[in-house]
Amino acid sequence: MLPFAAARRRAAPRVAALLVALAVPLPAQDAALRDRLRQHVEVLASPDFAGRGTGQHGFERAAAYVSEQMARIGLEPLGDDGTYRQAVPWTRVEGDPAQCRVRGEAGGEVVELAPGPDFAGRVWFDQDATGAPLDVRVPADGDVALDAEEARGKVLLVELTGADLDARFAGPDGAAAWTALQAKLRAPGPAAVLFVDDARARRLGGLEGTTAPGRGSPTRGAERRPNELFVSRAARDRLLALGAGATVRVAIVLREAPAPACNVVGRLRGADEAARDEHVVIGCHLDHLGVKDGVVYPGADDDASGTAAVLALAEAFAAAPDRPRRSLVFVAFCGEEVGLQGSRHFVHHCPVPLPSIVAELQLDMIGRSEEGAHETREQNANSLHLIGTEKLSADLHRLCVELNRAAGGFALEWDQEDVFWRSDHVNFARMGVPVAFFFTGFHADYHQPTDTADKIEWDKLERVTRYVQAVARRLADDEERPHVDQAAWRKHREALRGPVEPAAPLRR
Repeated sequence: MLPFAAARRRAAPRVAALLVALAVPLPAQDAALRDRLRQHVEVLASPDFAGRGTGQHGFERAAAYVSEQMARIGLEPLGDDGTYRQAVPWTRVEGDPAQCRVRGEAGGEVVELAPGPDFAGRVWFDQDATGAPLDVRVPADGDVALDAEEARGKVLLVELTGADLDARFAGPDGAAAWTALQAKLRAPGPAAVLFVDDARARRLGGLEGTTAPGRGSPTRGAERRPNELFVSRAARDRLLALGAGATVRVAIVLREAPAPACNVVGRLRGADEAARDEHVVIGCHLDHLGVKDGVVYPGADDDASGTAAVLALAEAFAAAPDRPRRSLVFVAFCGEEVGLQGSRHFVHHCPVPLPSIVAELQLDMIGRSEEGAHETREQNANSLHLIGTEKLSADLHRLCVELNRAAGGFALEWDQEDVFWRSDHVNFARMGVPVAFFFTGFHADYHQPTDTADKIEWDKLERVTRYVQAVARRLADDEERPHVDQAAWRKHREALRGPVEPAAPLRR
């Protein structure tokens, strides 16, 4: 995570005010547009969508929702096989619930735990271990006093006393302490370690696996790490009640399968036959962090806000009596949170020719005002970061600044250019497509479970949506498209790892 910027440079007026008559108005009443934006954000950030983690079931539900909205609006599907979904290869590895068990036996008596609230965890590798159960209590200071001879070959049932795991091992320091504790417990060579924690076992509710882009196991070649397994206190007591001579077998069997990952993409054809084969791309990322350690990360601002705006813009342009000259492509990318994977796949398997893309407008975190250690939300109520426009195309930059004077009215800021590399527009810039990244800034709920819909500033989200609509309209209607500046391409091509010639026309 990059630090908040301390210094700010406000955009100075560079051009005279431009009076713009928007031919494709969004709903005339603020309340109408805000209600639509609110609807989309509240749905996408709801518990039913479980944080929209790429490869997780919540992402599948989100992709279905956006597809349904694009169909309702009447967009042309640009995904695979006549659908709105462009599949992105993704793999999920998880514990097979039919084969994963904790099984205790003694004198013909059996205690068997299937994945669920009594036996849960995070798993990365197959595991098959058997040993006698050993009750281990670790005090609040985390000091492990194990008899190495006694612990070797046993199945440790470890309860941390004095505080729960969440409180003790929160934050970066806590993560390091948790790793150190696991190392101490495994140093004597136990057969397996089961942590006793009602809250964690109940919250996980089963064996949480991992997902990764591409085909093949996400754990293949990964750094060796132990499975983290939890049982409830009641389950621990049942295992210990088996008495002398008991053995406990811990069996983890992983299964590998394709995971849900796709870009959702639709097109609104332009009205001008001579210009409709050129495209303005309006993008967002549909995914967020999903479920981690049993905790849902809703991602209301990041980036349900951008997704809501993309859908609202598609609906407004589709309903307009006079469509723009060029075509508009609306796309919600997957895998942004794990390395911009969806947009990378998109530009390398583009459903429209890359040279036909006039510009890509990226909407990511546009629903909150920036706040941090040295600035308040109130101080940034009218601020908007415009990122990346100056890197490739002076034409696009001038257009965005001009339209802000006429249709946005924001205090534009240029102090977050270091965030340029952190959203999906980067993959378009790498190919030499002019880009503009609209971003209202970081806040304390960034990448936290507290990024919820009730904290969205609906008036600001509505204003950003209207501003981007004005930019998209001009890009789609102007006779001349933005050019990439030769000097800028020479300067940034190596860092972008771009081709020799940009996809967009070059101004020499």
